[in-house]
Amino acid sequence: MNKLTQDIVKKSEKKKKNLFAKGFLTSFIIFLILIVSSLLSVFFNLGGLKSIAAQVLQIEKAQKELILEKQQELDSGNKYLQDALTKLASDQQNLKKETDKIEIQKLENEKTKAKLSSEKLSTEQLIAIYNLMEPQKVADIIAVEDDANAIRVIIKNMDQKKIAQIISLMTTDKAAKILAEISK
Repeated sequence: MNKLTQDIVKKSEKKKKNLFAKGFLTSFIIFLILIVSSLLSVFFNLGGLKSIAAQVLQIEKAQKELILEKQQELDSGNKYLQDALTKLASDQQNLKKETDKIEIQKLENEKTKAKLSSEKLSTEQLIAIYNLMEPQKVADIIAVEDDANAIRVIIKNMDQKKIAQIISLMTTDKAAKILAEISK
């Protein structure tokens, strides 16, 4: 390229740069004018913009307060529900424990009933046997028996004449203890 062509290209590029710079500067100035005019309109309350802006700000503030209040209500409700669920779970565990205790107690009661039934038969059998025995032998057995409750049950259910014969064959101390047990 020759020098003339180069000069023309350089001038053309300069003009493009100047046009771009002028266009950008013009757009920026227009933007600033719009911003300043908006601020001045609000400041001087042109067209009631200041009161409208104040109302918008009040509405926005009220909405934020309402949202915050509703959020607090939700948080409170969630805490209440969480506490209720925790209490319910605890109550369920306690109920399960109590149910288990009741079941265990039922089983123990059934075992006790079965044991008492078998003991009752044994006691009835012992009474029948003692009624058939000689009074001296029964007196000797009772004299060495340590279970006062068993002695009381057996003697209370024996024949009255047989009891009198047995007690008359015992020592005075042992007879007194037996009579005291029978009277309970």
